[in-house]
Amino acid sequence: MNEGFIIFKRNITENEWYSDPLTMHLYMHCMVKANYKAKRRQGIEIKRGQFVTSLASLSVETGLTVKQVRSAIKKLGDTGYISVESNSRYSLITVLGYDEEQDGGKAEVSEKPACEAASGQTEGKPGANKGQTEGKQRATTNKENKENKDNKRCAPERVIERFNELCPSLPRVSALTKRRIRLIRNAAEQMNGDLDSVFLRVDRSDFLCGKGREWRASLDWILLPDNLIKISEGVFDNRRAPARNTSYDISELERIDTLDWL
Repeated sequence: MNEGFIIFKRNITENEWYSDPLTMHLYMHCMVKANYKAKRRQGIEIKRGQFVTSLASLSVETGLTVKQVRSAIKKLGDTGYISVESNSRYSLITVLGYDEEQDGGKAEVSEKPACEAASGQTEGKPGANKGQTEGKQRATTNKENKENKDNKRCAPERVIERFNELCPSLPRVSALTKRRIRLIRNAAEQMNGDLDSVFLRVDRSDFLCGKGREWRASLDWILLPDNLIKISEGVFDNRRAPARNTSYDISELERIDTLDWL
């Protein structure tokens, strides 16, 4: 954990919280603490770009008060840089876009030293090596074709276009801000590139479309990590047999919108 290095892109200076030393300090701490490769800890699967912690631990490790940690987490969540899953035992923080930030999503962690891996590639029969090379080339081509297709489908401009097509009753989106671009990229990663199914589910929800109410969901609200999960799990789906005086708690919805995880 104390070896190696992390990468910060220059455009981090364009974030609204860059001049906030407490939030910047916590973000740097999250980047340092995040796993470079997936592992298990006490029965918990921790993926690349994630780490297990708590408010108290973050306070001790950063020198910030619990209140300052909570405030910084909210700012990082609102701008789409982290997401937090909490339970009674721990909090799992995910640095959103970790792969893109560190290596463009192309890094592969090898368990063997470079010299050993290189030696293994030179061993074996020529015919076998040729077959392996051709197989790898085909696999690489197929992977690249799939990635190119997914990249086009998840391009921010295309996502906005699909949102406007699939959710005509919601506020139309035209501006492509830097914050919105990051939200779209993180959401596409979270949903494995399938945002159309999210938009279709939103369009079928009377509540999210504001039918009979003043509030309507916006694209930015939909793309927040916690809201994506709730939408995909059907929390806002229409009820088949509505009970009398059925309603949603608007105050709870606003709490979700502010990403008050902890």
